[in-house]
Amino acid sequence: MERKIFRASALYEMRTEWEKFAGFDACLVVAQESGQWFRLVCVAEPSPIGDQSTVLRRTARILRTVESVHIIKAYDFGSDDDGLFVILENIEGQPLPAWLERQEQVDEFKALRFLYQLALLLKDLQYYGETHGNLRPESILLSPDSSRRGEEILRVWDLILSVSLEHAHAYQAPEFFREKPTDVRSDIYSVGAIVYRLLAGRLPFVANNAGKLVLNIMGADEPTPLGSIRTDLSKECVQLVGRCLAKNPADRFGSANELVSAVESLVGKRKDAGEHLMHLAQVSARRNDWEEVLRLAKTAAAIPGAGRRFVLLEREACKRLEEEAIEDAERTLRKVEGLLRRDRNGEALEEVLEAQKRLAQSVYFQQSKHKPQLAERLELAVTKIKQRLRFQPAYVESLATGAVYALEAPQVAIGRGLQPAGRVDFVSLAGEPEAKTVSKQEQVHFHFADGAWTLNKGEETVNKTLVNARELAPHSTVVLNEDDEIMLGNVRLRFRLRQEGGEANGG
Repeated sequence: MERKIFRASALYEMRTEWEKFAGFDACLVVAQESGQWFRLVCVAEPSPIGDQSTVLRRTARILRTVESVHIIKAYDFGSDDDGLFVILENIEGQPLPAWLERQEQVDEFKALRFLYQLALLLKDLQYYGETHGNLRPESILLSPDSSRRGEEILRVWDLILSVSLEHAHAYQAPEFFREKPTDVRSDIYSVGAIVYRLLAGRLPFVANNAGKLVLNIMGADEPTPLGSIRTDLSKECVQLVGRCLAKNPADRFGSANELVSAVESLVGKRKDAGEHLMHLAQVSARRNDWEEVLRLAKTAAAIPGAGRRFVLLEREACKRLEEEAIEDAERTLRKVEGLLRRDRNGEALEEVLEAQKRLAQSVYFQQSKHKPQLAERLELAVTKIKQRLRFQPAYVESLATGAVYALEAPQVAIGRGLQPAGRVDFVSLAGEPEAKTVSKQEQVHFHFADGAWTLNKGEETVNKTLVNARELAPHSTVVLNEDDEIMLGNVRLRFRLRQEGGEANGG
């Protein structure tokens, strides 16, 4: 087999003969500059039909953006007289079709493990706002897991490289052929078709030719239930795969997260589920995804006897997340100190107030022994910036109840909703007798700049806002003075300035 790959040959040196890789011509190459090994795959022949370069550019963008243990990274893309090619990281393994040739039917738990990995892949893609669109066995590589003997990791290598292969039709959702919009639910159908093949030993729909196959997929008939093919499968497993293969997208799982949760719930009923969850948690720990470790530990806690194995790993996750919160606070302080040296006071105040809100909502920071020291440093930074800005604290007083609502930041929103914990830039009027006449989120904004307080009415606010009996139009701004009367809906307030010590001017 002869191929030239003109552009690739200038960057990589071919080290093996051409061979078939998931149906494509491929070989191992070495980067001439770094000496690193890669796999070069020719993904398409030269063709005047279709804009293949557009597909390739989209593939490049996604593969360089999405981070997932289930996606083989691509490092280079290109085209020349031989067609389109992609340079992949050199990961050992075998394409899923080659593995399937030696399997008649797969054990339920092994199939569920594969399903779980594919669900995590879709979850990673959905996090970045992407879908695959052509998921099939030919796009999946089984790679050995170096951390556990006998385990395989499913990795997708041709993300979005949707080649026109007839056998790919068997794994595509009905809406694909109806030219209707596709989304993650279409990928969930493809996952269901792959797992059906694993468990049943055949495809959900079969036909003598591609046209008849498409008609069967689009038709009203459902696939033969797995329960009638294999009596050893659990009822829950049969139902889960059946839901993935529903003809109507609305009847499938609505998101990758839903599918992940459903598989976890089913796997959790098995005796060996704890060991599997521990393996997944260890993989997440190696990726420094400590939030995922805690989530898996919480899932394992519901399995009798499994939760105890997670104690040390859970403790390590809490420790790492606490360290991340502390590093975040220290990073913010260093940035604020740099801003102060450059006298960019307004920006510094915004940064430190945002850090205070973020850390107030962090359970790990609240539990840290370093909290008092860092919280004090943040508060001192706020005080120092306010002094430089000559910030003038103020408050509004309810004329109905006498309640005092402090304005302690340069920008403060007022509404009817509950005040989030740790936020000083939102004031809630939920306790006022006429609170229902105030917008639930943010009716008005108080803003301090250049030594004066102003009031601004939001564009989408429909509730009335008056200052000294004069109604404000949306987007209008008025400068506030001592003792100005403000009406938010039917709530009457009086604006008052106060000293840093807390006393009102003139009071």
